[in-house]
Amino acid sequence: MSGLDNILTQIINDAQTVASARISRTEEEARAILFRKREEAAQEALGLLAAEKAALDLLAEKSRSSAESESKKRLLEERVSLIDEVLAQARTRAVSLSPSENEQMIERFVRSHASELTDDCELILNARDLSSLSEDFSKRIARISAGIRISDRPGEFEAGCVLRCGPIEYNGTVDAVIYERLDEIRDLINRHLFS
Repeated sequence: MSGLDNILTQIINDAQTVASARISRTEEEARAILFRKREEAAQEALGLLAAEKAALDLLAEKSRSSAESESKKRLLEERVSLIDEVLAQARTRAVSLSPSENEQMIERFVRSHASELTDDCELILNARDLSSLSEDFSKRIARISAGIRISDRPGEFEAGCVLRCGPIEYNGTVDAVIYERLDEIRDLINRHLFS
């Protein structure tokens, strides 16, 4: 082998050694990069999972809150409906009182306004009550105030009475009494039904 061949062989051997070292170093760097990228991907995946879990937890809380709100709203609607039914039944009961019970109800109403009555008062009843008045009722009303007279003309309402003293009118019809005390009656029914 000539000197030139020896030099070429030496250059090729050196090049192979350098190439092997570079390939080995590059493979090591590639493994390190791959390891680092896997770690970063795992961390990113954990972060995404945590974010998704937080989003799902928030969605679940909103859904639960919405369901509770809807449930409370529905329960309140049912309570109001039930209270309205009881009010309707109470009104029906008041409208269908017996003549003696009706007279007592009207007498209590007139007595509740006795201190406000003037000498010229007219007690207006509906047609049914006017036709079934007892003589005793007229006497009891006269004892409350001598200035009260029972009107011959019936009022257009189902139950109760209207007491007119000059320009002042006291509405004791069942509907007016219920309307006037509606909140109080609803609270009372609510306490009895739902306490």
